Amino acid sequence: IGISIDNKEYDTTNAATISGTANLSGVLFADFSNVTLGGTPSAVFNDASVADNKPVTVSGYSISGSAAGNYTLAQPTGLTANITLRSITIVGLTADDKIYDQTTSATVSGTASLAGILPGDESNISLSGSPTATFDTATFGTNKSVAVTGYSVTGSALGNYVIVPLI
Repeated sequence: IGISIDNKEYDTTNAATISGTANLSGVLFADFSNVTLGGTPSAVFNDASVADNKPVTVSGYSISGSAAGNYTLAQPTGLTANITLRSITIVGLTADDKIYDQTTSATVSGTASLAGILPGDESNISLSGSPTATFDTATFGTNKSVAVTGYSVTGSALGNYVIVPLI
């Protein structure tokens, strides 16, 4: 066949990208210079959702030449590729400085929201919960890491996204 389908990150579409150069198979040697592969090929996944080894349909190839009428062209079959998760992040929070108090408790300010959700999916994913923030250690320091937990993300489109941890 000579072609493959590229994996892609979830983008709400079922469009697929073909890589490589297609070759004809089954053309007799005497006809080889009289049959040319052409056309404008396109490829689509069976749907737009995230999964591995998703079937892909390819169409648009054609043949031409003086011996092309002696052949029936079958479009490539059996091709698969992956649609991978798209990253989203909780943004809008800032960790507040504090005076040393022997604890890892931290306070965050701001309004949390989700970044990275694609148009069309915004109404299908929501953020809720109450954050709990903690410093990585109780010791004094500057630019310390703060982990935030307590949020939940729900919705029908969530299966196409991965949440990047809030640190």
